[in-house]
Amino acid sequence: ENDITGETCGGPGRGSCQYMDDRIVAEHCTGCSERPDLANDERLYWPSKFFNRWCVCEWPFSGTACQECAIGYSGEECNERKILTRKNIQSPANAGILHDMLRYTTWMMGNHTADFVVATCSLASMMEDPDRIHTCYTNVTYYNFVVWIHWYSSVYYDSSSENDFIHYSSGFPFWHRWLIIIWERALQKVSGDDNFAVPYYKWIGDTNCSICTKDQFGLSDGEDGYLTEDSRFFTDRTTICVDSETLVGGCDPNAASLRLVRKPGKGDVAHFSTDDEMMRTLDWFPYDRPPYNESSAYSFRNTLIGKVN
Repeated sequence: ENDITGETCGGPGRGSCQYMDDRIVAEHCTGCSERPDLANDERLYWPSKFFNRWCVCEWPFSGTACQECAIGYSGEECNERKILTRKNIQSPANAGILHDMLRYTTWMMGNHTADFVVATCSLASMMEDPDRIHTCYTNVTYYNFVVWIHWYSSVYYDSSSENDFIHYSSGFPFWHRWLIIIWERALQKVSGDDNFAVPYYKWIGDTNCSICTKDQFGLSDGEDGYLTEDSRFFTDRTTICVDSETLVGGCDPNAASLRLVRKPGKGDVAHFSTDDEMMRTLDWFPYDRPPYNESSAYSFRNTLIGKVN
């Protein structure tokens, strides 16, 4: 029920409750019949594997019950264009914006979202034991919700599959752009600042992670990558689902979790891209090529994620 109008999905002019036939989604899953991990993967049919009705909002309304404005709009009728300006997080003039973002992120860790719950087990395990269906969902903080979305979308279905849809596919930059917008919307909600804009970090040409300091995003302690105890905001922060390596294994975001680890300049990332490397990447055409994964050659998308030399 929409908390503004009191009607389901907002009512006429805002949205309506509509039925979605699962077969419509299945028809677009090419190759699923030859790959059991795809045929059984609930994410290819999401959310129709869990729901057959949901709110379809009229433009420019949004939200689970059409109670919000679409991204980029504001006002009672959501007809006022809202343009946010992102600023450089490395500029001393924007120190206040950095401080606000870190403070709001802390609030995200202590406030639960009223719009969503998350599944702690896979649909397959729910079907094996129908009595578990109502116990496989949990409330979640805004912070863990955003992290859980990333885990849920990228984790392999089972130990025999390698279907990381959000990193090694054509949708990589678009999906992560949308995740940042979800995170930004959460920061706006917990802070009450509807005009807060996530700043940007110009990492091109950086010799190391210049914002990975004890007063900003945390200083790493060396080879292990754990943040030092004097890191101002993130020393005692944790992440979730680290040990949950498959979708069928599930993940409880409220379970005990591990400390944050950062290893700038180590592992697969030997250095940050230079301006010249980025300009050459932007010259790549086409956007992507078959087989549309990490082995694609002469692909802008694959070069962007660092899989093409």
